[in-house]
Amino acid sequence: MNDLIDKQYLAHIPTLPLLAVLFITISLAYYLPYHFRNVYDPIPITKFYSLYSIVIFLANLTIFHVRWILVLGIYLTGILILVFRSNHYFYKR
Repeated sequence: MNDLIDKQYLAHIPTLPLLAVLFITISLAYYLPYHFRNVYDPIPITKFYSLYSIVIFLANLTIFHVRWILVLGIYLTGILILVFRSNHYFYKR
């Protein structure tokens, strides 16, 4: 049974780099709407989060070495958090 588990990719996912990517993405997804809470134009948030996509994919290539599909999923989850947090500050007025 252990041989079967050891052959699977999920058993060999680098946990700390994956958690680092997740933490950075969630932190940025919470920080950007807070920082731009008085700006009613979504363009600055979109620009910064787009730049973050380039940075996180390059960091993944050089530092983290996590599967691309996992980084893409984390990035898309960050977009969902970003949208809901932006709506929170927009409708708070």
